[in-house]
Amino acid sequence: MKKILNIFWSVAVIVFSVTIIGLTLSNAKFIFLISRYGEETSATVIDTKRSSWRSSRKHEVNILTVRYTDKYNKTYITNITSDKHVSSGDKITIIYSRLSPKIADTKGNSEYKLNFCLELYYSFIIIFVAIYYYQEFKSTPDYWKSKKRY
Repeated sequence: MKKILNIFWSVAVIVFSVTIIGLTLSNAKFIFLISRYGEETSATVIDTKRSSWRSSRKHEVNILTVRYTDKYNKTYITNITSDKHVSSGDKITIIYSRLSPKIADTKGNSEYKLNFCLELYYSFIIIFVAIYYYQEFKSTPDYWKSKKRY
């Protein structure tokens, strides 16, 4: 039973670690595309939905469906998040990526940068803990002798 429990916790930790590192890389890509290839434009809000899934911050986040036109006069519709309360038909300023115009964010929104910093911090902790436990297992004298050879 103890061995099954150890395997369960090991798998859970690995899945959690891969998820955190994947989210970190996803936010890094988003931030890179917006900061390196960002273009500023005006967008029209089509729809607004309130989301209170961030209850720890004691505020609601608005999920906006916006329509905007790039510099080649191609129109895009995408969802972005905003802390500001806006209603349908309002004009807002957004930044979109020239390489992937569906990637957009409201101007001045630092939510992705904050999430990236927190996820990067968690990723480093995960990596350091993994290195520590690897060295602990490696330094035990019976580590290699306990391995069964088939």
